[in-house]
Amino acid sequence: MIFASDLDQTLIYSENFIARHYRSAVKIKSEQLKIIEYYQGKPLSYIHPGVIKLLQEFNSQHHFVPVTTRTEEQYRRIQFADWNINPRYAITTNGAKVLIDGKPDLKWQHRINKLVQQSSPSIADIKVLLKDFFSKDQVLKIREAEDVFIYCVLDMSQTSLAQINDLRKCFSKDDWRLSLQGRKLYFMPHFISKGDAIKYVCECLGESRYIAAGDSLLDLPLLVNAQKAYIPGHGEIFEQGLHREYDVIICKNEGVTASVQILEGLKSMFS
Repeated sequence: MIFASDLDQTLIYSENFIARHYRSAVKIKSEQLKIIEYYQGKPLSYIHPGVIKLLQEFNSQHHFVPVTTRTEEQYRRIQFADWNINPRYAITTNGAKVLIDGKPDLKWQHRINKLVQQSSPSIADIKVLLKDFFSKDQVLKIREAEDVFIYCVLDMSQTSLAQINDLRKCFSKDDWRLSLQGRKLYFMPHFISKGDAIKYVCECLGESRYIAAGDSLLDLPLLVNAQKAYIPGHGEIFEQGLHREYDVIICKNEGVTASVQILEGLKSMFS
C-alpha cells in the first residue's frame, strides 16, 4: 500500500499557519506539536505527535511517499529521520523530481528536462510579465525552483483575488497554470504534475493504487486518481468548493487536527 501525501498544510504546519488558525499558538505548539523543520536555526514547521506515530506504523509495513511542491533542498530541511520515519521514495518540486533513497532518479529527471526545454512561454518570459502586471509594492519576492517553475511572494493587502484571476486568464492557452497558496503565487508548467510523478513511483514499486491527501490546486492531479483521497477543511480546494466536483473525503476539522483525522482514516485501511 502507498500513502502519497502533500506536506505543507496537510501533514505539517508552519508557524504562520498555526498563528492564523489558533488564538494561543504558543500553547498549541508546546503542548501538542513537535518541531519537524528548522530554518536558519529557528523552528519553522510543526507536526502533530499522533501523525508521527501513525506514519511510523504505516511506513514500517508499507510505503509513505511525501509529495511536495518544495524543492529538493527545501524538502531536505524536514526532519522525518529524527522521528524514525524514513520514506524510500519522495516526490519534490511538484513532481519534477523523484528521489529514491535520497537520490534523484535520473530516468525521471531526463524525461522532465526534455519537457522543460520545449515549454512556452519560458520562465524569463513570465518574469517580464510579472513586472508588467504587478506594481513593485505588490511583489515582495520572485523565486525560481530548480529551473522548472517560478513563484512570487505577494503583499496580499495590496493584491485582490480578481487581479489574480485576470492574470490566470493570460495563461489559459499556454502550458502554465497558476496556484495561489497563502501569499505565494505559483506558475507551474502543465507537464509538471504530482499525479504523473506518483504514477511513476507506483510503477517502480509494482503497485497499481494509492491513498492520497492534499489541500491545494496543485494536489488535484495527485488526488483525482487515488483509490481514496483526503482533503483537510482548509486550503484552495476546500475554500473554492472544488471538493464538490471530485470523489474526495473531506475532513471535518481544519488546521493541524485535520492531519490526525487523515492518518486515522488511513489506519483504518491498513490495521
